[in-house]
Amino acid sequence: MENLLVSYCLFVYNQEKYVRESLEGALAQSYSPLEIIVSDDCSNDNTVEVIQKVLADYKGPHDVRFNRNDKNIGLGGHFSKVVGQLARGSHVVTVGGDDISEPDHVEMAVRLIREQESTTLIDLSARTIDTKGEILSLSNGPRSFQRLTLEDYLVSARFPKTCAPARIFLKEFYDMFGEIHADCKTEDSVMVFRALLSGGYSRAPDIAIKYRRHQEALSSHGQWKRLSPRAIIEQYRRDAKIANERGLIDGRTAVVIGLRISMEALERYSRSRFRSKSLSYNLVRLVEKLLFLIYRTWAKISMRIYRKSIFL
Repeated sequence: MENLLVSYCLFVYNQEKYVRESLEGALAQSYSPLEIIVSDDCSNDNTVEVIQKVLADYKGPHDVRFNRNDKNIGLGGHFSKVVGQLARGSHVVTVGGDDISEPDHVEMAVRLIREQESTTLIDLSARTIDTKGEILSLSNGPRSFQRLTLEDYLVSARFPKTCAPARIFLKEFYDMFGEIHADCKTEDSVMVFRALLSGGYSRAPDIAIKYRRHQEALSSHGQWKRLSPRAIIEQYRRDAKIANERGLIDGRTAVVIGLRISMEALERYSRSRFRSKSLSYNLVRLVEKLLFLIYRTWAKISMRIYRKSIFL
């Protein structure tokens, strides 16, 4: 089977200490044809100088393009600009400027997503490293391939575990939903939610990247606490509406999804507003669990009745 063009999108912001290794991992990819888009969101340190030096010395086979935003537009806007406007590949691989891809990252990811006919997005696994590159854990992924459906999400108390640093998805899948709103400061759970709405989300045990853990990383606990739950939830609601309008879900399922999003909103607000293990936090969490038990019972009954009605 002929290889299709893949867009490897490297998102960079104030990562002068790590971006050289990340770039070297990108340029060393074994897959071809590959376009590498290095995009800086108006860094105010020496990140751009490091990028320009590495790219000036590159003589390899990949098509490499460098974009620098005139002003900082945040992760949601940056992601949408690169994937929606710059990427030309049929598949998109997204990587942060502090993580290091294995040489077969793209090759492995393309093979896996081609094997899954109805899956629009796959997260591969990562080794976790510290600021010095020392390995903290050998894998953050599952022991075997996992595929989650929309129904799995609707009856689960937790959002699926994700691995955004080692992600591949179909470009047409992104285009179906369009840009992520600039107020939404994360693309991670948004893209997974979209995948659940449009066919399924998968996690693979295959190690594709070294994921760097440090305090400045967006995925760190301190940074996560600063994300706006309201903006994320509103993005979910917009995407669910698009899925309903495009016929990806029906009206009855849309109602169940709306309530499930409300359950997640309550969880996100409690985690962002109350100190962990405080009395207020524990009380809110107890209320959350009780409400979710009621919701899940209703959701299971509703979906069971609906499935039966289809075959009458």
